[in-house]
Amino acid sequence: MFHRDDPKEKLAFHRPQAVPGVELLSAHNSTQGWHVFHERFDVCACLTAFAPWKYRGRTATFVDRSVGLMEPGESHCNTAVHKPAEFKVLMIDGEVLARHAAEVGMEGPIHFRSLQSTEPRLFESVYRFGNAVERDAPALEQESLFAVCASLLLSQAERPPRPRHAAFRQSIERARTYLLERFGEQVTLQELAAVARMSRFHFLREFTREIGIPPHAYHVHVRVEHARKLITRGVVPAEAALRAGFSDQSHLNRHFRQIWGITAGAYAQLA
Repeated sequence: MFHRDDPKEKLAFHRPQAVPGVELLSAHNSTQGWHVFHERFDVCACLTAFAPWKYRGRTATFVDRSVGLMEPGESHCNTAVHKPAEFKVLMIDGEVLARHAAEVGMEGPIHFRSLQSTEPRLFESVYRFGNAVERDAPALEQESLFAVCASLLLSQAERPPRPRHAAFRQSIERARTYLLERFGEQVTLQELAAVARMSRFHFLREFTREIGIPPHAYHVHVRVEHARKLITRGVVPAEAALRAGFSDQSHLNRHFRQIWGITAGAYAQLA
């Protein structure tokens, strides 16, 4: 039985400025049966769900941690909803996904033979990107997380991208230096890819492989390290936070604790 206008259901839409052409729908406690005609590529990652659905004359079932793959020009509908669902949907303009596909050397139209995927990395990437959008994370972080998400999504296509394995150490080093010199600024993935003279997808993959963490995480580490050095020289944490590019001390504390296990204030007392 479907429930319409359930007061417990919460829906939220986000249009991240950092990633034009992408919209996010977050649903909590959804008990309604959805019947949608898709104008864009829609990727539905279900944290919790138990709902059969029809698509292209076939039937599948949304279950916990499954990901539905819908293409433009198609429609899907739930045939039942057996428990409240929590999910995030990425709605991606065709031009956006095609541009990403071209960057990784993917040829031909993008087509998903499967209705849905249980690939855990794809599910997790949708949720990581969605969470970053919801908390208005820095543009570089949102761009990087979406690039990972798009790459994993394209790997589900009938003709997935061909992997590249060449070494690009000098290119990555240029981008790393660029981040070091601009630790207090907002830097975009497009800027870094241009500095490295690589596509965004290729750059993100090679940077993470070479450095060990993605560029947005490295940028945060650079800022935290700059603040740490300032604190050891006697600069108070609140001032160190601003000079390192953080909005305030609490912003610095959150990242400082993630890296070092204590807040910047606690570290200042030890220094």
